[in-house]
Amino acid sequence: MSPHVITGNDLVCVVDDDDGARGVIAEALRPLGLEVQVFVGAGALLQRTEVAARAACLVLSASLRGTS
Repeated sequence: MSPHVITGNDLVCVVDDDDGARGVIAEALRPLGLEVQVFVGAGALLQRTEVAARAACLVLSASLRGTS
């Protein structure tokens, strides 16, 4: 299996309970032409099944509380 290269057509989901971290990561990725959606926790992402199914990449906090 060859690796997938993330392109501007792909969705990146950023999951972090820290507002500042979510914002910084999203703002770093958007200028690269990536579609980015942010979520306050894993539960918030999992509630949006259509978004989770489209995600080509998940950027997750290592210290998330709650559902992980």
